[in-house]
Amino acid sequence: MEQPPAPGRIGQYGNGVVLDHGLPVEERVARVAEWWDADSRDGRWLVTGKAYFLLRCWLLARAGALPSGVGGYAADYAAACLSVNGGEPGWDRALRARLSCPGCGDGYRAENMRICVTCADYTCCSCEPDTHARECEVVG
Repeated sequence: MEQPPAPGRIGQYGNGVVLDHGLPVEERVARVAEWWDADSRDGRWLVTGKAYFLLRCWLLARAGALPSGVGGYAADYAAACLSVNGGEPGWDRALRARLSCPGCGDGYRAENMRICVTCADYTCCSCEPDTHARECEVVG
């Protein structure tokens, strides 16, 4: 796999890879973890914001177990992302943030929202059946 060029800030490259819905989420996670490891585990490849919400919810939906084929560095990568986002206290803070549902425009705490790993859009439980196809994987 080719890597984009370097220097930058935390999330600079990782967010784009995880949110790129051109590939299945398993491939996105495997790719970003591999690039992170190949680049001396540099913070540019770690995820923040929406990409972190997607990654964390996707992992939690699997009870933290990574699907086979995701790659050997993915568990370390997920732990590094958790750490750079403030650990468990940071995750708790992130869940209290207010988000708007793009489907209805209503605002909810992040803990009451879901995210589609296919298109990387947030959704509330009311809008999910109308805004995401059956083949979408919605987690959160």
